[in-house]
Amino acid sequence: MSKAKYKNKFHPFFYDTLDIIQEQMTEQQFDEFYVLLMHEINKVLAQDPLNNSRKCKFGILSELGFRTITFHSKIPKLGTGDMRLIFEVDESAKTNFYYAVGIRINKKPRPDRDIYSIVEKWLKENE
Repeated sequence: MSKAKYKNKFHPFFYDTLDIIQEQMTEQQFDEFYVLLMHEINKVLAQDPLNNSRKCKFGILSELGFRTITFHSKIPKLGTGDMRLIFEVDESAKTNFYYAVGIRINKKPRPDRDIYSIVEKWLKENE
């Protein structure tokens, strides 16, 4: 197995979003989710974050160049993943900087508890 090309850094806000998920799951569910999350971070995105994710399409996340990846919180992996990971790529430093992880609520307009809405609000408050 080849070594990861990109380093990982985590914004303190990332751990807040992780805590929210943990409060909404049983210990067993969270353990399964965490294994799947770490697979995405350490295996998929560490190898090639630009080709394994997409640019955020709307609002301040798009303007600031954030990226996102969809993944599943549990096995079996049925349909579209229910979780989103929001991050930035620093190509010059070969670093992925993770901001948030959470549930994507696929409704328009996006509700306040949607992970994209949460991150946008946080970014605006901390400009």
